[in-house]
Amino acid sequence: MSPRTKRFLTYILLFIIAGMITLGAIWWFTRSSTNPDGSPRDGGGIQLFPFGNPTGPGNTNPSRPGFNPNQPQTGVNFNRRLPRLRMISGEPVSGFFATETLATSTLLAGTTTEEYFENAVVYTQRVTGHIYQAKESTEQQQRLSNTTIPKVYEALYASSTSVLYRYLAEDLETVRTFIGELKNGTSTLTGTFLANDLDEVVISPSGTELVYGIENGDKYFINLSKTDGSNPISVFSSYAKQWNIQWPKTDSLYLTPKSDSRYSGSLYRIDPATKQFDKLVSDVLGLSTLVNKDGTKVVLSYYDKAAGVGTAIFDTVTREYSYPQFRTLAEKCVWSKKDSAVVYCAVPIERIFEAMPEGWYMRKVVTTDTIFRVDTKTMEATEVMTEADTEGNLLDMYNLALSEDEKFMYFMNKRDLTLWSYEISVPTEAQGPAQGPTL
Repeated sequence: MSPRTKRFLTYILLFIIAGMITLGAIWWFTRSSTNPDGSPRDGGGIQLFPFGNPTGPGNTNPSRPGFNPNQPQTGVNFNRRLPRLRMISGEPVSGFFATETLATSTLLAGTTTEEYFENAVVYTQRVTGHIYQAKESTEQQQRLSNTTIPKVYEALYASSTSVLYRYLAEDLETVRTFIGELKNGTSTLTGTFLANDLDEVVISPSGTELVYGIENGDKYFINLSKTDGSNPISVFSSYAKQWNIQWPKTDSLYLTPKSDSRYSGSLYRIDPATKQFDKLVSDVLGLSTLVNKDGTKVVLSYYDKAAGVGTAIFDTVTREYSYPQFRTLAEKCVWSKKDSAVVYCAVPIERIFEAMPEGWYMRKVVTTDTIFRVDTKTMEATEVMTEADTEGNLLDMYNLALSEDEKFMYFMNKRDLTLWSYEISVPTEAQGPAQGPTL
């Protein structure tokens, strides 16, 4: 047998072996995730529908790693204590809303039931626009809506059943804004479209009004309207364009120019009823702000070419500044609902010297964060999530929110837009020794 023939037969044999290995791999990964008796089979399988189960509403969300939506509930303890830090959605989300849902528990060997409210979060899946609900007591997740709106890049919730979507039209240039509601327990999101190309939209504290920015000619207007866009009135106009808007209390809008380390920014307060205008903070490089619920305190971040990102607490009554022991962006903070003097902030483990905040906006800068709680009356800071608590997860946190009882914090990870939950307050018996560095 010639050497050429031997090589040819060798290639054929290798091709056959490779084909057998491929077929075996396909069988392994596509086999049923359950045994013939219905029990779960180790190894799972490939999820062929990574953006949601298309069989209808009410199914659990298959995006969570290791969670099979078709897994039988029999013999599975869905009410066991969940991890203190957990990923709620493994797929990108557009926004979420911390809420409470009515639940029941059985007492006295099944003879008595008790109703109570438990913490939950409602969120929008970025790819499909579908709405899901996740409770803190179980791994199960329920799909609430089957209305598909592809590629929603922002979802703002007025309540657990009313949401505003922002996405690009088919021309990939026009910004569409849709506000809808799930009525009477239906799974269809019905609503109305607002004007195209709104620059910024914020929902009022009551959830019944909107404020939005829009360009008209060479001027920029900030208008107030009902949530369906009716009865618009202009409360502010400027030749300067692109403003960040906050609406923490009914009688006060807070405006700052879009932040950039190259330019100075100021913080303004507007009374939407009287249109009275007041400048609170003046000429700060890279200014970003977050105002508390009663307008008395502001977290502000700034950029210093020598020292990098800086953080301060501004008192709008005394007009005085205080400085916490850490440095972070205002976009990484959330004010307490119970105590207007308490703020929680995600704090980068490493010092940031790059031009900010635009570097973070454009994802040129990615952080890994822990969480601090600050009492702004005393400026005492407590690290409530240490580096050890992150369990190796790289979390660039933003869009922080607290549950009503403030036992849980929800946030999105800017690295992949996933949604997470962290239990701030845990039972005494579940607490361990403090770990990790204190910044």
